[in-house]
Amino acid sequence: ELKENSFSSKKMEFESQLETRKSMEARYFEEIAELEKKMEGVRTENETLKSVNNELNSKINHQNISHGKVDEENKELETVVVQQEQMIEKFRVSFENSQRDYLTQIEALREQMKQLSVENEKIMVLYES
Repeated sequence: ELKENSFSSKKMEFESQLETRKSMEARYFEEIAELEKKMEGVRTENETLKSVNNELNSKINHQNISHGKVDEENKELETVVVQQEQMIEKFRVSFENSQRDYLTQIEALREQMKQLSVENEKIMVLYES
């Protein structure tokens, strides 16, 4: 009877351990299922973030292209400004040269007028005498 009690006791202990293990196994499967759900959520979020990242990269590339065009337009405008400044300088120099020529011509005409005036006075003196 002692052997039977011992056997029965060991059997009950074994069954209890088996139930505990089955219960733990069921809990582990539940935890695994929850983790798999969470992982799927993380995968979905990761895909969403990849998509958003791709959109942002696309926008950044578009802006870089736009900035490149603006930089190109600015360089063209700078070239136009330099050309206009050069033309203004040429006109200024041309104007100064023309002004100098005109002043020289005016001075020459004044000198001729003086000479004519002197000649006129000589003629008047001869005419009066």
